[in-house]
Amino acid sequence: MNQQVPNRILGADTIRALATLWVFAGHLFVLEPTLKAIDAPALRVLNAGYMGVAAFFVLSGFLLSMPFWRSYRSGAGLPNLKTYARRRLTRIVPEYVVCVLVLAVIAGALTSKWGLIQVAGCLTFTNTLLPATYMPTWNPPLWSISIEMAFYLMLPLVAVCMLRLRSVMGARVCVVALMALIALAQPILLWAAPWLEQTLGNESFFNAASSATTKNAVVLFSHFLIGVIAADIYLSRSPRLTGRRFNRYDLLVLAAAATIIGSLATATALPGLGYMHYQWPTFPALIGLLLVCLPRSAVLGPWIEGRFIRSTATLSYGLYIWHIPILYGLKHVWPTTSDGRISLVAVYALAALACSYTAAAISYRLVGKPALDCMRARETKSSAPTTVAAMPCKAAA
Repeated sequence: MNQQVPNRILGADTIRALATLWVFAGHLFVLEPTLKAIDAPALRVLNAGYMGVAAFFVLSGFLLSMPFWRSYRSGAGLPNLKTYARRRLTRIVPEYVVCVLVLAVIAGALTSKWGLIQVAGCLTFTNTLLPATYMPTWNPPLWSISIEMAFYLMLPLVAVCMLRLRSVMGARVCVVALMALIALAQPILLWAAPWLEQTLGNESFFNAASSATTKNAVVLFSHFLIGVIAADIYLSRSPRLTGRRFNRYDLLVLAAAATIIGSLATATALPGLGYMHYQWPTFPALIGLLLVCLPRSAVLGPWIEGRFIRSTATLSYGLYIWHIPILYGLKHVWPTTSDGRISLVAVYALAALACSYTAAAISYRLVGKPALDCMRARETKSSAPTTVAAMPCKAAA
C-alpha cells in the first residue's frame, strides 16, 4: 500500500492526472468523427472530456485555499502574498510563455493584427476578456489558463473578506454567499448582454453569445469556490483512517465516482444551473467530495494513486498545454480515419498521447523544473516571515 508523502494530499494527483487524460480524450473525440459515431457508454464518458476543466477548477480551489484556511484557523492571518504570487507565477508562466511563443511562430500568428492581439492577450492572461481572443486559434485550451490566473487574483481578495468576519463559520458563510451572489448575477449579465452588444456595436469587443460573456472568469469562479469549501471540510475532519479494509470514505468515493460515470454514460445531466456550466453545483461538488474522501480512504486512494498517476500529475500541465497542437499536427500527416476503421483511430490516439507525454516531459525538464528548483532554492535561503499580521479569528469548535 502506498504511503502518503508529507505535504502531499493523497487524491489530488489522482484528480489532476485523470482530468488531464479526460480532457485529452474529449479533444480526440472532437477531431475523430469515427469515435462519435459509436454509441457506447464508455465512449460517452470519454466524449465528455470537457468536464475535466471543471475538475481542474475545483482542484485549484481546494489546494490553493489550504494555506489560507490553515493560517486563518491558527489566527496567523494571511499567508505571505509575495510567496503565494511567486509560486503561482513560477508554476504557470515559464512553460506557458514558451508554449505561446513557439506555437504563435509556427502558426504565423505574429504576422496579422488580430494574431498579435491574441498573442498579447495570452501573454498577459487577458485573452478571455474579448470574444475575438478568448480561445487562441492555434491552441484553444489556453483560455482556461487565463481563467485560472484570474482565480489566483480573486482568492486573496476573498480571503481578506473572510478575515474581517473573525470566525471560521463566518468565513464559510462568506464563501457560500459569494457563490450565491455569482449564481444570481450571471443571469442578469446574460439578460443585459444583447443590449450591451448593440450599444457597443463591435462583436470583437463584446458578443452576447460568446464564451467571453457566458464563461467569464467570475461565473467560473463558482467552481473554484466549491474547491475552497472542500478544503475547509477536509481540514475540519479527523486524520485519514489507516488499515487495509474498506471504510466509509472508500464507500463515498465509490458513490461519487459511480454518480459521475453513470450520469455521463447514460447522457443524463446532473442537477444544476445550465448557465453556470459543467453541471454546477452537482458535478463540482462531487469532485470536491472525492478530494475530501480520497485522502482518508483506506483502499481506493492508495490503490489508484500509483506511479503512473503521480508521473502523469507531474507532467499534467505540459500535457494540457501541448496536447491540442500535437493532435492537430499528427492529424495533418496521419492516414485518414474517416472510413470508420477504429484500429487507425486507436493507433493515432496512442501516438498522439505518446507525443504529448514526450513534449510535456521536455517542457517540464528544460523549463518548468529548473524554474521551480530556482524558486525553492530562493525560498530556502530567504529568512522572511511566512505570514503577515492580521485580525485574530476564533478557531472552529
